[in-house]
Amino acid sequence: MELEAILGANVRALREARGFTQAQLGERAGVSDQLVGLERAEGEPTLKSVKKIAAALGVDPLDLFSRAPPVEPEGARARLLQRITTRVSRLGERELEKVDVAVRVALE
Repeated sequence: MELEAILGANVRALREARGFTQAQLGERAGVSDQLVGLERAEGEPTLKSVKKIAAALGVDPLDLFSRAPPVEPEGARARLLQRITTRVSRLGERELEKVDVAVRVALE
């Protein structure tokens, strides 16, 4: 299987597992016009686009190139973790540091 086909299949599988439409994922990632072609293994997405899509899906960009897509946990806990991951992935370094402190304080 070609790299483009692996990338497209993994993006589609992860998008569907999260219940996102292509439009919703494209909007979250800021790459709406590229997503349909990517899932069909058409075109050549930039590394920047792949990083944005991975962040919107809450996975490491390397997971998108794996021959075996990442195993996704199911249930309420998984949905909650996904929501948290999506929110946190959009933060800058300064905001992440604040979140880290808040989490440590909350868990002590």
